Amino acid sequence: MTIDKKRFTELIELGADIEFLYNGKKYTILAWIDDGISIGEQNTDNESIYSNCEDLLQNCIIDGTPLLNALPKIDITFHT
Repeated sequence: MTIDKKRFTELIELGADIEFLYNGKKYTILAWIDDGISIGEQNTDNESIYSNCEDLLQNCIIDGTPLLNALPKIDITFHT
């Protein structure tokens, strides 16, 4: 399932867990941790923390692409 910025922001603000595929890689976002929002490629120790959803969308780079630009190509596989 693809996602737009509005729905993505809603899920983050609700504190959802999100799993998605992008360019053949699996990622997890945990929007409820104490330090902010965690994102990382699954089965790696590469995890980054962002203070809020806008910070995540503007500053997170996945596979060489800013997350905001990648949204139309992200395949959401799971969310709570």
